Amino acid sequence: MSVVSITGIGVHSGLSSTVNIHQDANPTQPIRFYRAGKFIPALVSQVVSTERTTTLGDASGIMRVSLVEHILAALYVANRWSGLVIEVSQEELPILDGSAQPWFELISDLGNKTDAIQPLELTKTYSHEQDGSSISLMPASETTLKAAIDFEHPAIGQQSWSGKPQNFIDLLPARTFVLNEWLEDLNAKGLGLGIQEDNCAILKEDSDLAKLYRFKNEAVMHKALDALGDLFLLGAPFAGALNISRGSHKLHIAFARLVYAELLKSQ
Repeated sequence: MSVVSITGIGVHSGLSSTVNIHQDANPTQPIRFYRAGKFIPALVSQVVSTERTTTLGDASGIMRVSLVEHILAALYVANRWSGLVIEVSQEELPILDGSAQPWFELISDLGNKTDAIQPLELTKTYSHEQDGSSISLMPASETTLKAAIDFEHPAIGQQSWSGKPQNFIDLLPARTFVLNEWLEDLNAKGLGLGIQEDNCAILKEDSDLAKLYRFKNEAVMHKALDALGDLFLLGAPFAGALNISRGSHKLHIAFARLVYAELLKSQ
Protein backbone atom coordinates (compact mmCIF):
# COMPACT_ATOMS: atom_id res chain seq x y z
CA MET A 1 0.00 0.00 0.00
CA SER A 2 1.49 3.36 -1.04
CA VAL A 3 -0.69 5.69 1.05
CA VAL A 4 -2.44 5.17 4.40
CA SER A 5 -4.83 7.61 6.03
CA ILE A 6 -6.54 8.19 9.35
CA THR A 7 -8.83 10.87 10.79
CA GLY A 8 -9.53 11.82 14.39
CA ILE A 9 -9.83 14.76 16.74
CA GLY A 10 -7.05 16.85 18.21
CA VAL A 11 -6.84 16.39 21.97
CA HIS A 12 -6.20 20.10 22.57
CA SER A 13 -7.94 21.78 19.61
CA GLY A 14 -10.94 19.46 19.46
CA LEU A 15 -10.78 19.81 15.65
CA SER A 16 -11.02 16.98 13.13
CA SER A 17 -7.58 16.19 11.76
CA THR A 18 -6.64 13.91 8.85
CA VAL A 19 -3.20 12.37 8.35
CA ASN A 20 -1.98 10.79 5.11
CA ILE A 21 1.32 8.87 5.19
CA HIS A 22 3.06 8.01 1.94
CA GLN A 23 6.44 7.07 0.56
CA ASP A 24 8.83 9.98 0.03
CA ALA A 25 10.07 10.46 -3.54
CA ASN A 26 13.54 10.38 -2.00
CA PRO A 27 13.74 7.26 0.21
CA THR A 28 16.86 8.54 1.98
CA GLN A 29 15.13 11.69 3.27
CA PRO A 30 14.52 11.81 7.03
CA ILE A 31 10.90 11.43 8.07
CA ARG A 32 9.14 14.67 7.15
CA PHE A 33 5.82 16.25 8.05
CA TYR A 34 3.99 18.21 5.34
CA ARG A 35 1.38 20.86 5.96
CA ALA A 36 0.03 23.60 3.71
CA GLY A 37 2.87 23.33 1.22
CA LYS A 38 5.66 23.25 3.82
CA PHE A 39 7.95 20.35 4.76
CA ILE A 40 9.04 20.02 8.40
CA PRO A 41 11.73 17.40 9.09
CA ALA A 42 11.27 15.21 12.17
CA LEU A 43 14.46 16.48 13.81
CA VAL A 44 15.10 18.02 17.21
CA SER A 45 16.37 21.18 15.51
CA GLN A 46 12.76 21.80 14.36
CA VAL A 47 11.16 21.74 17.84
CA VAL A 48 9.43 25.05 18.59
CA SER A 49 7.43 24.14 21.71
CA THR A 50 7.15 21.49 24.44
CA GLU A 51 4.05 22.92 26.13
CA ARG A 52 1.87 19.88 26.94
CA THR A 53 3.07 18.21 23.73
CA THR A 54 5.97 18.29 21.28
CA THR A 55 5.52 20.77 18.44
CA LEU A 56 7.68 21.10 15.32
CA GLY A 57 7.91 24.12 13.03
CA ASP A 58 9.32 25.08 9.66
CA ALA A 59 12.24 27.47 9.21
CA SER A 60 9.95 30.48 9.70
CA GLY A 61 8.44 29.03 12.87
CA ILE A 62 5.00 29.94 11.52
CA MET A 63 3.92 26.60 10.08
CA ARG A 64 3.62 24.05 12.88
CA VAL A 65 2.63 20.46 13.60
CA SER A 66 1.96 19.36 17.17
CA LEU A 67 1.31 16.14 19.09
CA VAL A 68 3.95 14.42 17.00
CA GLU A 69 5.32 12.24 19.81
CA HIS A 70 2.86 9.35 19.43
CA ILE A 71 3.37 8.78 15.70
CA LEU A 72 7.13 9.22 16.16
CA ALA A 73 7.12 6.61 18.94
CA ALA A 74 5.34 4.23 16.59
CA LEU A 75 7.95 4.93 13.90
CA TYR A 76 10.69 4.28 16.48
CA VAL A 77 9.25 0.89 17.34
CA ALA A 78 8.66 0.10 13.65
CA ASN A 79 12.30 1.08 12.95
CA ARG A 80 11.27 3.49 10.19
CA TRP A 81 13.67 6.44 10.13
CA SER A 82 13.48 7.71 6.56
CA GLY A 83 11.53 7.72 3.32
CA LEU A 84 8.07 8.71 4.61
CA VAL A 85 6.05 11.92 4.36
CA ILE A 86 3.36 12.56 6.99
CA GLU A 87 0.82 14.97 5.53
CA VAL A 88 -1.45 16.65 8.09
CA SER A 89 -4.59 18.73 7.54
CA GLN A 90 -4.46 20.59 10.86
CA GLU A 91 -1.71 21.87 13.13
CA GLU A 92 -2.46 19.13 15.64
CA LEU A 93 -2.30 15.43 14.81
CA PRO A 94 -5.28 13.39 16.05
CA ILE A 95 -5.08 11.82 19.49
CA LEU A 96 -6.87 8.64 18.27
CA ASP A 97 -7.18 6.35 21.33
CA GLY A 98 -4.46 8.21 23.25
CA SER A 99 -1.75 5.65 22.52
CA ALA A 100 0.67 4.91 19.68
CA GLN A 101 -0.90 1.57 18.78
CA PRO A 102 -3.18 2.89 15.98
CA TRP A 103 -0.21 4.72 14.43
CA PHE A 104 1.91 1.55 14.52
CA GLU A 105 -0.84 -0.45 12.85
CA LEU A 106 -1.24 2.24 10.18
CA ILE A 107 2.50 2.37 9.47
CA SER A 108 2.60 -1.43 9.27
CA ASP A 109 0.28 -1.23 6.24
CA LEU A 110 2.95 0.63 4.27
CA GLY A 111 5.32 -1.37 2.10
CA ASN A 112 8.86 -0.71 0.85
CA LYS A 113 10.48 -0.57 4.25
CA THR A 114 13.82 1.22 4.09
CA ASP A 115 17.00 -0.26 5.52
CA ALA A 116 17.33 0.09 9.29
CA ILE A 117 19.60 2.91 10.43
CA GLN A 118 22.57 2.30 12.70
CA PRO A 119 22.06 3.29 16.38
CA LEU A 120 23.85 6.31 17.83
CA GLU A 121 27.05 5.01 19.35
CA LEU A 122 28.09 7.17 22.30
CA THR A 123 31.52 7.19 23.89
CA LYS A 124 30.56 9.06 27.05
CA THR A 125 27.63 9.60 29.39
CA TYR A 126 25.14 12.37 28.68
CA SER A 127 22.86 13.66 31.43
CA HIS A 128 20.45 16.52 32.07
CA GLU A 129 18.45 17.64 35.10
CA GLN A 130 15.73 20.26 35.46
CA ASP A 131 12.86 20.96 37.84
CA GLY A 132 13.45 17.79 39.87
CA SER A 133 13.52 15.58 36.77
CA SER A 134 16.51 13.82 35.25
CA ILE A 135 17.60 11.87 32.20
CA SER A 136 20.89 10.16 31.39
CA LEU A 137 22.29 7.97 28.66
CA MET A 138 25.47 6.03 29.29
CA PRO A 139 27.44 3.59 27.14
CA ALA A 140 26.52 -0.02 27.92
CA SER A 141 26.92 -3.48 26.45
CA GLU A 142 23.16 -3.67 25.83
CA THR A 143 20.52 -1.03 25.19
CA THR A 144 17.94 -0.49 27.93
CA LEU A 145 15.30 2.05 28.86
CA LYS A 146 14.24 2.64 32.46
CA ALA A 147 11.55 5.15 33.36
CA ALA A 148 10.11 6.15 36.73
CA ILE A 149 7.44 8.61 37.85
CA ASP A 150 6.17 9.80 41.22
CA PHE A 151 2.76 11.50 41.47
CA GLU A 152 0.93 12.33 44.67
CA HIS A 153 -2.36 11.36 43.03
CA PRO A 154 -3.55 8.01 44.46
CA ALA A 155 -4.41 6.69 41.00
CA ILE A 156 -0.75 7.00 39.96
CA GLY A 157 1.76 7.16 42.82
CA GLN A 158 5.20 5.69 42.16
CA GLN A 159 5.51 3.63 39.00
CA SER A 160 8.40 2.28 36.96
CA TRP A 161 9.04 0.43 33.72
CA SER A 162 12.17 -1.04 32.19
CA GLY A 163 12.90 -2.92 29.03
CA LYS A 164 15.13 -3.53 26.03
CA PRO A 165 14.38 -2.55 22.40
CA GLN A 166 12.49 -5.80 21.83
CA ASN A 167 10.17 -4.74 24.68
CA PHE A 168 9.42 -1.27 23.29
CA ILE A 169 6.49 -2.70 21.34
CA ASP A 170 4.79 -3.39 24.70
CA LEU A 171 4.58 0.38 25.30
CA LEU A 172 2.48 1.11 22.20
CA PRO A 173 -1.01 0.60 23.77
CA ALA A 174 -0.25 2.81 26.81
CA ARG A 175 -2.53 5.86 26.69
CA THR A 176 -2.24 9.51 27.54
CA PHE A 177 -3.46 10.24 31.07
CA VAL A 178 -4.83 13.43 32.55
CA LEU A 179 -5.80 14.34 36.10
CA ASN A 180 -9.41 15.44 36.38
CA GLU A 181 -8.32 18.58 38.25
CA TRP A 182 -6.18 19.61 35.26
CA LEU A 183 -9.16 19.86 32.92
CA GLU A 184 -10.54 23.21 34.10
CA ASP A 185 -7.13 24.86 33.82
CA LEU A 186 -6.50 23.32 30.40
CA ASN A 187 -9.87 24.44 29.07
CA ALA A 188 -9.30 27.97 30.40
CA LYS A 189 -6.15 28.06 28.25
CA GLY A 190 -8.02 26.78 25.22
CA LEU A 191 -6.42 23.35 25.59
CA GLY A 192 -7.77 19.86 26.20
CA LEU A 193 -10.91 20.61 24.18
CA GLY A 194 -10.85 17.14 22.62
CA ILE A 195 -10.26 15.14 25.80
CA GLN A 196 -12.74 12.29 26.13
CA GLU A 197 -12.83 9.04 28.05
CA ASP A 198 -12.20 7.10 24.84
CA ASN A 199 -8.93 8.90 24.10
CA CYS A 200 -7.45 9.60 27.54
CA ALA A 201 -7.28 7.91 30.90
CA ILE A 202 -9.02 10.60 32.99
CA LEU A 203 -7.88 10.09 36.58
CA LYS A 204 -10.24 10.95 39.42
CA GLU A 205 -9.93 10.43 43.17
CA ASP A 206 -12.53 7.64 43.02
CA SER A 207 -11.35 6.04 39.76
CA ASP A 208 -11.82 2.29 39.48
CA LEU A 209 -8.27 1.49 38.45
CA ALA A 210 -9.15 -2.05 37.36
CA LYS A 211 -11.44 -0.57 34.69
CA LEU A 212 -9.49 2.62 33.96
CA TYR A 213 -6.03 1.26 33.20
CA ARG A 214 -5.04 -1.09 30.40
CA PHE A 215 -1.96 -1.92 32.48
CA LYS A 216 -1.22 -1.52 36.17
CA ASN A 217 1.66 0.84 35.38
CA GLU A 218 0.14 2.40 32.25
CA ALA A 219 1.00 5.96 33.31
CA VAL A 220 4.76 5.36 33.40
CA MET A 221 4.53 3.21 30.27
CA HIS A 222 3.05 6.17 28.42
CA LYS A 223 5.81 8.41 29.75
CA ALA A 224 8.37 5.95 28.38
CA LEU A 225 6.48 5.92 25.07
CA ASP A 226 6.60 9.73 24.93
CA ALA A 227 10.35 9.58 25.50
CA LEU A 228 10.79 7.28 22.50
CA GLY A 229 8.78 9.69 20.37
CA ASP A 230 10.77 12.70 21.51
CA LEU A 231 14.14 10.97 21.13
CA PHE A 232 13.17 9.85 17.62
CA LEU A 233 14.00 13.47 16.76
CA LEU A 234 17.70 12.61 17.11
CA GLY A 235 17.32 10.86 13.75
CA ALA A 236 18.50 7.43 14.89
CA PRO A 237 17.83 5.01 17.76
CA PHE A 238 19.88 5.39 20.91
CA ALA A 239 22.34 2.77 22.10
CA GLY A 240 23.26 2.37 25.76
CA ALA A 241 21.45 2.63 29.09
CA LEU A 242 18.80 5.37 29.16
CA ASN A 243 17.39 6.29 32.57
CA ILE A 244 14.55 8.80 32.99
CA SER A 245 13.04 10.05 36.25
CA ARG A 246 9.85 12.13 36.06
CA GLY A 247 10.13 12.59 32.33
CA SER A 248 8.43 15.33 30.31
CA HIS A 249 8.58 16.68 26.78
CA LYS A 250 10.57 19.64 28.08
CA LEU A 251 13.14 17.32 29.69
CA HIS A 252 13.38 14.95 26.73
CA ILE A 253 13.84 17.71 24.16
CA ALA A 254 16.41 19.61 26.26
CA PHE A 255 18.37 16.37 26.52
CA ALA A 256 18.01 15.58 22.81
CA ARG A 257 19.30 19.07 21.95
CA LEU A 258 22.31 18.48 24.20
CA VAL A 259 23.15 15.17 22.55
CA TYR A 260 22.48 16.53 19.05
CA ALA A 261 24.84 19.46 19.61
CA GLU A 262 27.56 17.13 20.84
CA LEU A 263 27.12 14.83 17.88
CA LEU A 264 27.43 17.76 15.48
CA LYS A 265 30.74 18.74 17.10
CA SER A 266 32.14 15.27 16.52
CA GLN A 267 31.35 15.24 12.81
